[in-house]
Amino acid sequence: MERQAMQLRLRWRTGAMLLLILTALPAEAAAQRYEIFGIGTFYRESRARGVNNHGIVVGWSPPPGGGPDQAVIWERGELSILGPGDTRAVNDAGDVVGRNAEFLAVMWRQGEAIVIGTLEGHDKSSAMAINTLGEVACNATGSLGRRSGFVWKDGVALPLGTLGGATCEVTDINDLSEIVGRSAIPGGLEHAFIWRDGEMTDLPPLEGDDQSFANGVNDHGVVVGVSFAGSDTTPCAWIDGRPEPLPRLGGDRWTTPQAINKPGVIVGTASSITLNERAVIWRDSLLADLNDYVFGSGWELLSALDISDQGWIVGVGRYDGFQQGYVLIPLPTLEADPLVAGQRAEFRVRDGLADAPAYLAYSTTGFGSTRVPGLGVVLDLHRPALAASGRTDATGAITWTLHIPPGTQGQRVLFQAAQFRRTSNVVVSTIE
Repeated sequence: MERQAMQLRLRWRTGAMLLLILTALPAEAAAQRYEIFGIGTFYRESRARGVNNHGIVVGWSPPPGGGPDQAVIWERGELSILGPGDTRAVNDAGDVVGRNAEFLAVMWRQGEAIVIGTLEGHDKSSAMAINTLGEVACNATGSLGRRSGFVWKDGVALPLGTLGGATCEVTDINDLSEIVGRSAIPGGLEHAFIWRDGEMTDLPPLEGDDQSFANGVNDHGVVVGVSFAGSDTTPCAWIDGRPEPLPRLGGDRWTTPQAINKPGVIVGTASSITLNERAVIWRDSLLADLNDYVFGSGWELLSALDISDQGWIVGVGRYDGFQQGYVLIPLPTLEADPLVAGQRAEFRVRDGLADAPAYLAYSTTGFGSTRVPGLGVVLDLHRPALAASGRTDATGAITWTLHIPPGTQGQRVLFQAAQFRRTSNVVVSTIE
């Protein structure tokens, strides 16, 4: 803006002041924008597998010169090694889980590797997910393909049992201590399940299918996964235990949801016989190819494997000929009601930085390029002025209600929201 953001004067062509009311508003559907970052590599390739609500990303990367994979952590743009092995998830306390080079479940806490071990009668294990309580959902494997799921906390392992068959695998755990995965049922087929309070509940497939797998669960108990018969799969979500189909991209044969965050946004992978794998996102019941958001960046996004409550997405993409872990960070999205002279209009921001200052700027002279050193951004407005300020909620959302001065009909106004190092799209409106 013309000066530092906090020094801007509120101006309008009529000279009238705007009445500002700050309220909270849930996120709503709109065109989303992202910044993309590669997590980096130690030798050409890497994988990003999990992300927490503080922007810490975990995965793995092969080391220079070959050898076992190295478990890695990406934070504030820097990639570092935890140790030999691979990682699956990280909670908000920064505890990372995965498996070590001996194929045993492990948790890294403050840089120290704590071996979780495996169940009796099994020789290998892997930690799949961890919640804020420090409970770790794990799989144990043994001879002849024996698979068993268990939950571990503070050195104690509790087997989950099965749905009546011989095997069980877990995939995710939420902050309600609910665990999801798949289990064999009598007869050998497998069904998705949710385990809570020591009891495993069958999550049945869609009508006409005979098997189901669960891959993720959020803190509202909504489960996502697939339902299928033979090789035909349908992405679905279980709400209160009932399966509901999710849309698929045209031409895709397999579309698999991998994770769901607290606001209910789902990410996953779509593929077909003729097309490469593609990272996808379901938001407000709509499905989109995430590659559409990074067109021209040089990236091809192959999978989306996790999403934080703030909407950060991680997965695997192809860049410069090599597969590498990526992070998609949502940019703030601004929406506005139609502007009517003498009436109030709402301006809504979502996907901003959580619990942080936010500003709404406007211009009556059009597009431009105005640097705001105090925020580290460049606004796309010419001679902008400050219309409103406030603080986003825990989801990164805020709503401003502005009174549009009378006598301004026909005025063309441009609006843009800004936070520290973040700007929204520009909304262009003509006052009615």
